Amino acid sequence: MWHLLQSNPTEFLAQYYKREHVESTFAAIKKKLGETLSSRDPNAQVNELLCKVLVHNIQILIQASFERGIPLPAHGSPDDEPVAPQGLPPVQATRVSQMNRDATHSANWPSENN
Repeated sequence: MWHLLQSNPTEFLAQYYKREHVESTFAAIKKKLGETLSSRDPNAQVNELLCKVLVHNIQILIQASFERGIPLPAHGSPDDEPVAPQGLPPVQATRVSQMNRDATHSANWPSENN
């Protein structure tokens, strides 16, 4: 490494900062989605890890769309009209929709007295 730094510092720094980006991405995935894999089978572990990376990428895209005001597709179909984000950050929007779902579910659920 030292020889590469001395002989070609531009290439060394380009490679070094790539490593920095990768390590910060791994740290973010571990912090948000957990450090461990629950699968025991090696193929299942690879699939679980790929799913974590996919979820991380989707979270980053949603966060960027809210921060920059980029419209999102309404239902994921390319033919649908884009829908502008509504003011709530994605985490709060998810919590609100979950609360609405829970309230609807409990309202339709038969009570213990019936």
